[in-house]
Amino acid sequence: MPILSRFYGIIIRMYFQQAEHNPPHIHAIYGDNVAAVSIQTCDVLEGHLPLKELSMVKEWVGIHKEELMEIWNTQEFKTLSPLKRGHNMFHKVKAVSALPDFRLSVQFAEGVTKIYNVEPLFSKWESFRDLEDSELFSSVEVDVGGYGIIWNDELDLSCDELFENGNTIKTPFDGLMAFTDATELWGLNESTLRKAIAYGKLVSGVDACKYGKQWVISTEAMLREYGQPKAG
Repeated sequence: MPILSRFYGIIIRMYFQQAEHNPPHIHAIYGDNVAAVSIQTCDVLEGHLPLKELSMVKEWVGIHKEELMEIWNTQEFKTLSPLKRGHNMFHKVKAVSALPDFRLSVQFAEGVTKIYNVEPLFSKWESFRDLEDSELFSSVEVDVGGYGIIWNDELDLSCDELFENGNTIKTPFDGLMAFTDATELWGLNESTLRKAIAYGKLVSGVDACKYGKQWVISTEAMLREYGQPKAG
């Protein structure tokens, strides 16, 4: 099984000339975890990866989709570039709440809130039918690192799935994030932001505000002064 790429401890492989291999997919290996991931849809066809690593694999597949399909169809294997530092991990989950009718309210680190409907997954994946149990559904929590949400060892959703397929709603807190989230996403120190306020680069009360002991800053100000997020 040739190795197509390696990044952040993840190995990407594809089997050579196996007629039973449909739909087209790659195998992602991370430690003892292995998952078959569809090239066309990025869905996990079989197996399991931790949410953070799964998110990175899905992004890598999306970047190399055309090349992967060419390799699949021709069986002419080649090494593909790894996922580079600075890849988009901007949509980390900060909080999640269970709502009626199997919906979730999901707050993201960059100050966006989305409503995600879990019910369609009941017919797509049999394991998700367990969430028809309201007590289990209400036990949802943010996974370590904010790379997704979990109910138990078998049921989880990645941050990318929630962000891409959730519906954005307006809240009074849209576009605001904590200093700790901003510094992680942009690869800065909190002292950098505090100095920017002191020197007037960031305007207190306009770009950033202090609530009790917590400073918050607008996404707009961060993009204006520091460009796109750099943290991976």
